[in-house]
Amino acid sequence: MLASNREEIEARKLRVLLIDECHLLWGDVTGYVWGRTDQEIAIEVVNERDKQTYYGAVDYLDGKLLLKAYNAGNSKNTIDYLRYLLDQSPDQRLLLIWDGASYHRSHLVQDFLGEINQGLPQKNGNSLHSFCS
Repeated sequence: MLASNREEIEARKLRVLLIDECHLLWGDVTGYVWGRTDQEIAIEVVNERDKQTYYGAVDYLDGKLLLKAYNAGNSKNTIDYLRYLLDQSPDQRLLLIWDGASYHRSHLVQDFLGEINQGLPQKNGNSLHSFCS
């Protein structure tokens, strides 16, 4: 998939984003985050009693991280994060590579993807294409 779109990716017409979420729970001493393995990354826990969820996407081409905090991983927050990614990627089509979390595949998210892509040619405009691994 990436090889067949190489020219568009390198021309920055197609932005490939690798997406995942992490959930920090009250009482967690350690967790995982996106970043370099040779550097320590500290994250302030601002709500010690509840779960904190972070949606993150790494740009396949330049390694830039697009991170946003939420109160949970669900369809509503997934759609909000997708809108954020669209705002961060003007005049680019997006190819999302993410896992098969239930809220990634929900009817609400699928309807949103259909709405965003409705009437847009596959090769033009700001559209989202999703691939679940």
